[in-house]
Amino acid sequence: LRIKFDPIHSPASSRQKMNTPRLIHDFGPSPTYIQISSPHQTSPKDLLCLIVDDNPFNLMVASNVMQEQGFKIITALSGQDALQKVVEQQQKQSQFSLILMDCQMPVMNGYEATRQLRRMMKNGEINETPIVALTANNCDDEHHKLCREAGMETVLEKPLKKVELNEIIKEFL
Repeated sequence: LRIKFDPIHSPASSRQKMNTPRLIHDFGPSPTYIQISSPHQTSPKDLLCLIVDDNPFNLMVASNVMQEQGFKIITALSGQDALQKVVEQQQKQSQFSLILMDCQMPVMNGYEATRQLRRMMKNGEINETPIVALTANNCDDEHHKLCREAGMETVLEKPLKKVELNEIIKEFL
């Protein structure tokens, strides 16, 4: 009987891969794997991310990166679509753990969508959720200011980088 980390059978989240040992029974023809988890770990089934972007390629890239981090993904193509998805989740007695919001989109941009989401949160219509700006623009001070004024917690540049995303996940979740 031994305890060992087993990356092949670990959960999707790299944080959980590092913190989830497996108990391996070496008796018999094939080992038995049993997950030992801490009660403080967030289960990947609990992590739900809304990714809002009008570009299907950007949605695919962001979705892949977030799925690698253990998130389930719902996507929206505009700010208006994002508002509908958030309300739908609330009606299902579910909520997003994180919203990644593109800033420049047709129909309703990310700034306006974030302002409306923050109003709904303030009025108790929906649960509080971290909103992170996604931008292809150079992240200058003026852009950061616009994002903060709209109610976004911080800004990530596209394409998403796993290191920066991990920092966001640690900070807000």
